[in-house]
Formats: sequence, structure tokens, C-alpha cells
Amino acid sequence: MNFSAEQAVRLADEFYGVTATARPLNGYDEQNFLLTTQDGQKYTFKIAGDDISRTFLQAQADVLRHLDHSSGRGGFPVCLENKQGHAITTIEYEGEAYYIRMLTFLEGHFWVDEREKHDDLYESLGSFLGAMDRVLEGIYPDAAVRTYVWDNNRAMEAEKKLHFIRNHEQRRIATYFLLQFRTEVMPVLSELRHACIHGDANDYNILVRNGKVSGIIDFGDMIHSALINNLAIACVYALLHTDDPIEKASLIVKGYHSQYPLTEQEADLLYYLIAGRLCISVTQSAEKSYHNSD
Repeated sequence: MNFSAEQAVRLADEFYGVTATARPLNGYDEQNFLLTTQDGQKYTFKIAGDDISRTFLQAQADVLRHLDHSSGRGGFPVCLENKQGHAITTIEYEGEAYYIRMLTFLEGHFWVDEREKHDDLYESLGSFLGAMDRVLEGIYPDAAVRTYVWDNNRAMEAEKKLHFIRNHEQRRIATYFLLQFRTEVMPVLSELRHACIHGDANDYNILVRNGKVSGIIDFGDMIHSALINNLAIACVYALLHTDDPIEKASLIVKGYHSQYPLTEQEADLLYYLIAGRLCISVTQSAEKSYHNSD
């Protein structure tokens, strides 16, 4: 998939009636562009291949619309409707099907670029996520029920990829934490509250404005999973490069709990779920490195 900025401009005009300039943005599963109109309006223009189902993209659009109608309005991108009144536009290009979405653009800078990460910022991260998860309580899109390698519920599958970690000591540490996950989490996993969660509150998806978390983008990892995984995943990335990760984690948990109270069981398991996400990440990275070196 390799659409040019000029093609994005033409598609935006043809299907959405928006006249704008375009520049490429980073993307993982989709090709992304920032559209800017003459009067300064900004939109995120996303093009996905048919390896991502239209049903799943529609589920994302529905969840975002639900969030936009809540008290958290403004903290989430929203899909604009095309000229036919649909959130998803299907096109054919060079014999392949593609799905287009145009979303509102959220101002702010990424968590990773925030230089002054004071305590209030960490607490605001937890508060934002807790408020979001509270709003999504009872929302169960069928498309979010899926098998996905990054689902923290499936952390034990990382065992199959431990051999890709070439450093013996690092492999030993990952093995240890997966054993803990098997022992502490797996026997009670089905007892935990499950929900439709964002699933990837990483330091490039969390937006900051005026010293506090203002929004979250990219619902491409959205999944029906244990609710506490949303908090665990956020902690993984927010605690990177911190001098006192336990203290910072407690601030995030405090903020989350103030908006959407955790159960005692969830709080007890958070440590192991954070470690589980790290094990998924390091084994995925190790496998990618192994194949790229061949």
C-alpha cells in the first residue's frame, strides 16, 4: 500500500468534499495523512488495506462516536461521514480493496515528548483512562472479540517465542515473568471483569496539553479483554525511563481508581499483567529482529 499525498487530497475531495493539503504521518497497519484546509482545519486521513476488516473499522467508529457523546468529548478522534453518510469509504485501487476514514484531528503532543512529567501528569493519565473505561462499560462490539497477539490475556503465547531472545539472561528474566503470569493470572483470568478496551495506551498514542493528558488516539488494537489490561498497558509505557516506577505507577492507579474503582483482585494482579505485556513486547521485538537479520 503506497498512496501519495496527492492521491489523499483527491480522495478527500471526492468522497468527503474537503479541499486540503496533505502530508504523510507515521502509521503501523494503515497509511496516514494530515489534511489541512485553507482555513486551518485539520483532519487525520487513514487508508487501510483489506487485511483489516471493514467490520472492525466500523466498530472503532461506533466506539469513538459513543465516547464523543460522553463527558469525555474532545478527548477522542471522531470519524466524519462521507457524502453518502457513512463512516467508512470503500475504494478499489489497482485491483485491491481499501477502506478510507477521515477523523477529527486532536491537538496536543505525545506523552513521549513531554519533558516535564510531574506527578499530576501521571495521575491525569490514570484519570483519563478510568473515565474512558467507565464510559465504555457495557459496550461490547462483536468485532472486538478477536484473537490478537497483543492481547494481554494471551501473554502466555509469548513462551513460544522465547527462543528468539538471544541474550541468555534476558531470556531467563522473560521466562521467569511468564511463569509468574501462568501461576498468578491464568487461574483467575476468567473471573476478572472484561470489557472493550483501547488496548494500546502507549507513549505515542497518549496526548498531553497544558501539563495533563488531553486525549488518546489509534483504536487499532481495540479488543475485548480483561479490563485491568488497559491500565497495565498504559503503565508499561508511562513508566519507561522513570527513576521510581513504583511511585509513578501508584499515581496512575490512584487516578484510574478515582474514576473507575478497581477491585482488590485487579489491583493484586496489576504487577503480573504489566510484566506480561513486557514479555509480549520483548518476544515480538526479538522475533522481528531475528527475521530481519536473516
